[in-house]
Amino acid sequence: MHVRMQGALEFVKPHLSGASVLDVGCGSGRFPFQMVEAGAARMYGTDVVAEAIERAKSRCVELGLQDRVDFFVSDVVQPDAPLPQVDLVTALGVVEYFDARAMSVFLGNLKTKYLLLDFPDVAKRREFPTWILRQVYIRWNRLPGLYLYTLDEFARIAEPYGFKDLWIARRDQFYYVTNLPKA
Repeated sequence: MHVRMQGALEFVKPHLSGASVLDVGCGSGRFPFQMVEAGAARMYGTDVVAEAIERAKSRCVELGLQDRVDFFVSDVVQPDAPLPQVDLVTALGVVEYFDARAMSVFLGNLKTKYLLLDFPDVAKRREFPTWILRQVYIRWNRLPGLYLYTLDEFARIAEPYGFKDLWIARRDQFYYVTNLPKA
């Protein structure tokens, strides 16, 4: 996860100065804290797990960032989930658990122009042992399933919500879908 965060941070860093960012699936807040350190003016983090949000809030107080970072519990695949208006939305290790309906609701809830989402490589989905380990993880944690999209499939879902000019960015073994301007 740390390598995936580092790769994502490299992509968003040129766009963070003065920006507001929502990190979906923020867990204990590690990635939002990194983005504040990299220049984001205002950070929001959300997760469906209340305990993770409580840890993130505690860490926020420890770091003295309460004036720049806000964490809240939200299920972003519920219609009309209240999400803040931001410049950029990030999500790492989240969207692969959204089927097409959930993905559509998620994208429709976003109030942003730009996004950077961890985007599992659909071409390598059967690569052993990664695929088997991921299937074990999904079943063990009772997750809803794993949904991998091609860029074209994702673009068809995203376009009605104003997300255009999507492209795949790659760092190491990780892929991200974004519409950020290419640097």
